[in-house]
Amino acid sequence: MPAVSELFQALIALKRFTHETGEPLCKDLPRKSLPRNGSRRVLPAVSELLQALIALKAPRALQRAVGPGLRRFLVFPALLFLSFPAWAGPLPPAGPDALRAARIAQAAALPFLGIPYRQDGAVDENGFFTLFASPKRRFSSPGLNCSGLVLGISRSLLRKNLTLGEAARDRLGDSGPGAKRGEDWDFGWDLVLNISEGEPRALLLPGGLSADPAAGDGLSPRGIDIHKKGELEELCGRLHPGFFYLVSLSAEGRGPGLAHYHVGLILPDAGGRVWLYQTTGKGKISGRRDLCGATGRDAFRRSFANTGGKRKMMLVIEVALPEAEATPE
Repeated sequence: MPAVSELFQALIALKRFTHETGEPLCKDLPRKSLPRNGSRRVLPAVSELLQALIALKAPRALQRAVGPGLRRFLVFPALLFLSFPAWAGPLPPAGPDALRAARIAQAAALPFLGIPYRQDGAVDENGFFTLFASPKRRFSSPGLNCSGLVLGISRSLLRKNLTLGEAARDRLGDSGPGAKRGEDWDFGWDLVLNISEGEPRALLLPGGLSADPAAGDGLSPRGIDIHKKGELEELCGRLHPGFFYLVSLSAEGRGPGLAHYHVGLILPDAGGRVWLYQTTGKGKISGRRDLCGATGRDAFRRSFANTGGKRKMMLVIEVALPEAEATPE
């Protein structure tokens, strides 16, 4: 969708000619052309651009999924976007349909940046901020945990309004109250399997292998060893526009044995970067990092270091974006 690309180019242009400190970001622009407080010029323009984004096809699915409460906070993700450096790299091996799908997907995911972290926080199918464990509770302010963030973005990408119950369903009936391995030990595994169910999907395994995600049980397979030399780098070579990737991190030695304790969503863009969307209590707000750039990859490994003998593994499920489906030539 060309409009999405044009709007993002406009955001990048805004970044180049103004900054909240008033410092020029392009050497060919004279300092006197910039306001002393650039944010006064940025805010109205960002607001107009975001209203246009909301009017596009993909964000309309976002509106249905998250309701008006979240849209009031769209200006904050926009300002966060403006802080990212402009970048132009070689196009990845993907056709025009996949690249178009990737642009639409990034527009749908962008509003979820900058949302405060809330323990067990989610958005229900009616657009209310609530909790997975107490879905009748309502919050007037936004807040998501990692599972709530992944569910919210996935609803928008897939254009299907999964309920909290559907997303959190205990697939194998082995992680309820009193479960041998602990309650919710495989919550992350259940979540990414439930979200991707019924979609074209594949579980990515080391060595270029893939498998049916539903054939596992949360214990095996666990995906890639993020600290084993070459495995994360190999994975990066398999992540392409036209798809998104649901991830569940598991660790040995948590509670009774093993736990799928954190989830995220990987979304390659049309320019060659691979963004990991996630939120943590330590980070305080939702954000994204370039997982496959050297700096982002190293930071990711440090964030999920093997500590106390708890080996970290990452389950990765590839899911086709709706617009990525092949069209007749």
